[in-house]
Amino acid sequence: MNKIEGLCRSFLWHGSGASNGPALVSWEQICKPRKNGGLGFVRLHQWNVATLGKYAWWVQMKADHLWVRWVHAVYLKGQSWSDYVPGSGSSWGWRKLFWVRDLLNTVQVGGMVTDDYSTAAVYARLVDQCSRMVWHPWLTTRLFIPKHKFIAWLAVQGRLLTQDRLVRMGIACSNCCFLCGDKDESHYHLFFECEYSRKCVMFLSRWLGVQIPVRATLGWWLRLRTRSLAMKQILGLAIASLLYRLWWARNTARIKSFVPLPRILCNDSRHDILTRVRDYKIAERIEMEGKASLIVVNKWDTIPNKNQETATIYEQDVRRKLRNLHWAPIVYATAITGQSIDKIIVAANIVEKERSRRLSTATLNQSGSRGCSF
Repeated sequence: MNKIEGLCRSFLWHGSGASNGPALVSWEQICKPRKNGGLGFVRLHQWNVATLGKYAWWVQMKADHLWVRWVHAVYLKGQSWSDYVPGSGSSWGWRKLFWVRDLLNTVQVGGMVTDDYSTAAVYARLVDQCSRMVWHPWLTTRLFIPKHKFIAWLAVQGRLLTQDRLVRMGIACSNCCFLCGDKDESHYHLFFECEYSRKCVMFLSRWLGVQIPVRATLGWWLRLRTRSLAMKQILGLAIASLLYRLWWARNTARIKSFVPLPRILCNDSRHDILTRVRDYKIAERIEMEGKASLIVVNKWDTIPNKNQETATIYEQDVRRKLRNLHWAPIVYATAITGQSIDKIIVAANIVEKERSRRLSTATLNQSGSRGCSF
């Protein structure tokens, strides 16, 4: 099992099972549950103990299995399972089962055993438990792009190889920031203090319609409250995408001596957000929840030129265009219906308002028409 875990560690950090280089995060931290700041990898030793514990539980509960009946008839012979001590000549596998029994009693798993045995529940008791991380809900959503989530997970723990860490390791001589060239590079400076990073944050925040303070930190982003669950997920997606893009820009500047423009970086982040939101069909969930939302049409050319600045779903000549579009919802706190934002037209406002309008139109016309439906 140690060899298997070693192969997993090497593949995670180096892409090959043959490498023995250093790891950015300890294997114990990686194997912690996601709510405790880990990645939820399985500790093979503890999982093996939890699995063997099921056999001990079968014997204790006298489960209706042929092997259990054989153990009671040949070995226990009426003795209590909890008091039985194997002889010195017993096989290794038989003695291992009693070692598991005593270990589970030590960690007080016995009280959990009632009508059924849960390997997952026993494993959770065996692994180390620690406090719940404040950023746990933010990094556990499936909406995030996996590589963005991994870089964000390293960033929030301060485990990326920034210049200040490389200097302490003796790998680099200077810890000057590659993006701004003014101050020493650290996790906090790179993502929140650097002038380059601030420009990217401002560009992206204006696009999302979120007002942020000048010295906003990751904690401020995580504590930001929104009325819509979808908007909260989109904000988290934006943070993860921006952290990934900033780290990519830093590495590009370090290796190629070229710093990408903040505008280009933000355009890439916006593309990540729109693509991911559309793929996961958050629009359907928002409409089912009946939350206030805006529908953003990201195919500008399909709207007639004369209506590009003012077209909404309330206009007949635009409705048929919108039916065939791939659209994605973004909640803009400051946007209004028909407003143009970076060549993306805000096509609708509040779902409930549209439903009320259709009902009113049907009543007035007495024709049963309910208007446009997406």
